[in-house]
Amino acid sequence: MKLHVACGFKYKEGYVNIDADPRVRSDIVRNLERGLPFSDNTCEEILSEHTLEHIDPDLIHFVMSEFWRVLVPGGKLNVLVPINLGWSGSPEHKCPFGANSAIFFTEWNRDPYKFKLVSEETRFESEKPESEVLNFILEAVK
Repeated sequence: MKLHVACGFKYKEGYVNIDADPRVRSDIVRNLERGLPFSDNTCEEILSEHTLEHIDPDLIHFVMSEFWRVLVPGGKLNVLVPINLGWSGSPEHKCPFGANSAIFFTEWNRDPYKFKLVSEETRFESEKPESEVLNFILEAVK
């Protein structure tokens, strides 16, 4: 199974699309801060685009541990978050990210979940040239 969390208006075929907003097209209406409604080790991939910056900072490690919990060993978590001025551009952004934030979910992490950093890059989004983003891929280590 592949998950697309907080899909918003970007419904993706081939994924189980999840969003907290019942007004958007999704397969499951669910707030990620309440956890994921799946069994352990059931997902090969999770796509999280412009999602984690909206999570309460006190719950970011809970959400990351939920991603890790449902991923199979070696499963991939693909994350895209705004950084720098892109992050500060919305009053709905709660959890800040910077160019080096991915490291805090890998060997620096003190929570029980474990991820290995596969790749990371910063770039400017083509549709919003002022918005710098961090794209990182993590692999679930179990």
